[in-house]
Amino acid sequence: MRASAAVFRAQARYWRRHRLQASLALLGIALGVAVFTAVRLANAGALAAFAQGVEAFAGRATHRVYSPEGAGVPEAWFPRLAALPHVGHASPLLRGGLRVTAGTQPRLTVLGIDPLSDAALRDFTFLPGNRAGAEENPGAGLERFLRIPGAVALPQALAEELGLGVGDALPVRVEGAAHALRIVGVFQVPARYAEGFARTAVLDISSHQELFGRRGRLDEIQLVLDDAGAAEVQALLPPALALEPVGGKVERVDRMSRAFRLNLEALGLFALLVAAFLIYNTATFSVVQREHAVAVLRCLGAPMGAVCGALLLEAAVLGAAGGALGVLAGRWLGGLLVRGTSATLFEVILETDAPLVAVRLTAETWAVGLALGIAVSACGALVPALEAARVSPLAALRGVRGPGGARRILALWTGAGLGLLGLAALLLGTGTSLLAGLIGATALVIGGALLSPAALWLASRALSPLLERTLGVPGLLAGRNLERSLARTGMATASLLVALSLALAIEITVHSFRHTFELWLTQAITADLYVAPAAEGRTAPFPQGLAERLRALPEVRDVAELKSRRVTVAGREVLVVAIQPDVFARTASLPMLDAAPAQAMDALRRGAALVSETLALPLDLQAGGAIALPGRNGPETLPIAAVVQNYSVPGGLVYLDVARFTALFGPVPTRQVALWLAPGAGAEAVRRAIDALPEGGQVRVNANAQIRREALRIFDRTFAITQLMGALAAFVAFVAVVSALLALLEERIRILGYLRAIGVSRRRLGASLALEAALLALVAGVLSWGVGLLAAAVLVFVVNRRAFGWTLQFLPGTGSYGQLLLLAVLAALLGSLYPIHRATRLSVAATIREE
Repeated sequence: MRASAAVFRAQARYWRRHRLQASLALLGIALGVAVFTAVRLANAGALAAFAQGVEAFAGRATHRVYSPEGAGVPEAWFPRLAALPHVGHASPLLRGGLRVTAGTQPRLTVLGIDPLSDAALRDFTFLPGNRAGAEENPGAGLERFLRIPGAVALPQALAEELGLGVGDALPVRVEGAAHALRIVGVFQVPARYAEGFARTAVLDISSHQELFGRRGRLDEIQLVLDDAGAAEVQALLPPALALEPVGGKVERVDRMSRAFRLNLEALGLFALLVAAFLIYNTATFSVVQREHAVAVLRCLGAPMGAVCGALLLEAAVLGAAGGALGVLAGRWLGGLLVRGTSATLFEVILETDAPLVAVRLTAETWAVGLALGIAVSACGALVPALEAARVSPLAALRGVRGPGGARRILALWTGAGLGLLGLAALLLGTGTSLLAGLIGATALVIGGALLSPAALWLASRALSPLLERTLGVPGLLAGRNLERSLARTGMATASLLVALSLALAIEITVHSFRHTFELWLTQAITADLYVAPAAEGRTAPFPQGLAERLRALPEVRDVAELKSRRVTVAGREVLVVAIQPDVFARTASLPMLDAAPAQAMDALRRGAALVSETLALPLDLQAGGAIALPGRNGPETLPIAAVVQNYSVPGGLVYLDVARFTALFGPVPTRQVALWLAPGAGAEAVRRAIDALPEGGQVRVNANAQIRREALRIFDRTFAITQLMGALAAFVAFVAVVSALLALLEERIRILGYLRAIGVSRRRLGASLALEAALLALVAGVLSWGVGLLAAAVLVFVVNRRAFGWTLQFLPGTGSYGQLLLLAVLAALLGSLYPIHRATRLSVAATIREE
């Protein structure tokens, strides 16, 4: 017990004298944990808020009946389903979007409900006016819907944001026209639905139908069903309608985003790799610096187990502290990242502005963060702790190190690096597992890092003569010190290489992803103008007869009516799109992977299908094969003409000739119309011509460039996480190299005192130390180019294909090679300033006397 206490006292004295070194190691752990925690919190927070929104809309309903192709549910189905004996409850629902023209002008989701039947599904607590106070009879607020035209109810938080209350007018814009609704109620919803319902208003269903032009149609019918009721409803529904549990949409979104979230969390774990190398450096150098103290403790009777255990406990305490700081920093960072993630889910899927989504620290988050910090620290300190426990007390007291130690360690590192590269090749070259791909990418980076000490040894051997001839004493000292201190400089190079290569890999991957997305936009959005219903909801009908009027405009060359139907294929939600082959052949340029475009178009006219790569890869489909699609008369098997690169639908996409599409699914309403203009025709002139048509006020016209800008805005916002992670990886690189070089150069202070005693000037001594740091950084920076490039290729060609099912364009030239190399050199020089300052101001007599 006394021996252990002596060890702990010695440790405490050491870290009090080396607070900067401990602080940098702590910061490295905290940054790694913060990145991982932030990604998890941002994704979990956004998905939870989205689930709350869906659940808030559903209330206590268990199922919903809807139209998969977005045509809506005929109103007559509501009384038929409500009258079934096994249906516990039924309520109609409409959903639309509008923009408030007052206050912050938010975009809202507007629910159309039947006040009588909906009261059993939702818990609305109506308040007297715009202030929280005594509750009003729940039926009183809903009753006003039936007698006041244009009556609307707002959630309390939204009413307070707009500064409005009961009796006030709510100015809105719907389908390009201004309207004034009357606020008849301010309500509260259960706390668990507060975020999901924050941008949602409630209208009576008849007012909703009148406002959005949806007479006779419903978006869905909400039902409370048991198993018998579900079977009963399913047997009654026609093929054009579908029954789905209310959580189905959340499950689909969760399934679609799972691979993306897993990739981001894996990149967060990559940041912890840098922290692990940083801890290894810190532990190694602290052990070397304390060899004399450890030898004294061993001579006083401290057993090997006490020394090793104390060093591991020291690392665990450091890891726990870094983990705690990382969790707190991750919460702050996650709060910034969740805005982009939640905005994409709410705006694209629920078609409303995203609420302010809070990220919350749970017991699980704390446990994972602390466990990661402790595990990374313990793994990084394990080898140095074992080495310290095996130190010969007599050799340490004499200042003698075992012969061949550096070469033995170099051989072990090189062998381990080659073994990891072989493992990476095996995992990446075989199978289709995403997890195996991520492990393979990790093995590639670590394997490359473990080969960096050998590269540093070769560089120092090759450059030492040149440095001596050109720079004299500073060059001679720098080259020899790198080679002689390889057991310690090797891991400093490896830690820097890991950070720089990961920053480069993330940067290249994101640039490749964005370029591929831009290329797809150019190929897929080829029309000059797109005409859609003015209502913001996806189920809004396209005006009948307008497509023919558009064809008759002299400025229009081609017209394509866009019709689609969502079906389930092998458990995946697939979008089936109707196209006109002649127009498609003239206007589209989607890349086809395994067929000539002309042959594919001929096969399409004869009833074949085009399938997207996102569907073909997971289901192993290819040209010449077949795909079974569920139709109104049962499943039908269609030949596959070609596989096309289209990334717009994560579940997959199928193109069919419009005649084959109609035969399979029956009449499906047009959702949108694409226009290609005649040569010389101006887009603004065509806009004015469309506005002048009788249906002009019922549609909105979007230009090609406008759609591209909006798509790229959503892309950049969604992938801001990865861009920020690249910046954080670069910052971790800075921390890693500063910490390693501080410890490395501080260790030599006594030797530097002897060099000063034999006549080496301060200028030459400082120059040699700065040159050594710069050479180490240069070797790590140049090696990081190759490792980062290979890691980016793995992420693009292996991990991305296994995660998302499509192929990216690979853009290795987009990496910031020069900037990363400059970052490494600047960090190394900055890290050497303080040790140089101390070394050049040593008291030679005091140093030798201490020695």
